[in-house]
Amino acid sequence: MRLADLQQEFGRFLYTRKPSDEQSRAVMEALSCSGPVAPEIGLGVYRNNLLASVVLELRSTYSRTLELLGQEAFDGCARSYLFSAEAEGSRLGEVGAGFAGFLRSVEREEVADLADLEWAKEHAFFAPSDAGIDEAQLRKLLEVSPDRVHLKLRTSFTLLTPRFPVHREGWRGPEPDLRIAVWRDRGLHRADEVEAELWPVLSAIDAGASLEAIASLPEIREDPQRLQECLALLLMRRWLRA
Repeated sequence: MRLADLQQEFGRFLYTRKPSDEQSRAVMEALSCSGPVAPEIGLGVYRNNLLASVVLELRSTYSRTLELLGQEAFDGCARSYLFSAEAEGSRLGEVGAGFAGFLRSVEREEVADLADLEWAKEHAFFAPSDAGIDEAQLRKLLEVSPDRVHLKLRTSFTLLTPRFPVHREGWRGPEPDLRIAVWRDRGLHRADEVEAELWPVLSAIDAGASLEAIASLPEIREDPQRLQECLALLLMRRWLRA
């Protein structure tokens, strides 16, 4: 068995709730040795330790979600998540990326929005650094044909539209149509409420729309000056990158 095939098979074995006999046999044969511990015992110990370590990592990442669910319910959700399609193929550093989606799939929506916020903060903290764009750079971009200009949000950016109250000290509480931008600024993550007027432009940029497409949004066609105002606001907040 090639090394790449062995690694793939080994990964499937670790993250399958109940590995089949054929799956287990293939891994055992590839790892068979004459050491003091049988491969099946060693693999079982390794698998259990790995899953326990990942659950601990999820507790750390989703500390507020853990607090609201309680440890027993959280750990149960975490273990089920690790064997789900949402976690399949995730690299270790990104294993929690689908946890909020999994919580929704098992009807725990009351905490899924909070989990979204916690993962967005995790992403913001570890996202690569990038340089914000300044007014001169933006003006130069705008000289290009609008259908060829694609503005970019900072790498640390995540846009959220929670349906349930997201608890954070200093917020006024649940509001209809809450819109949140999570990003990193000077080494610290931020979670800022976004004005309704700015949201269509911000969402279009996040989706990769061209400047021409953004100018065609119904909200912008009604008031062409609004696009300039939105771009000025994005510049002032340092939300755009080069």
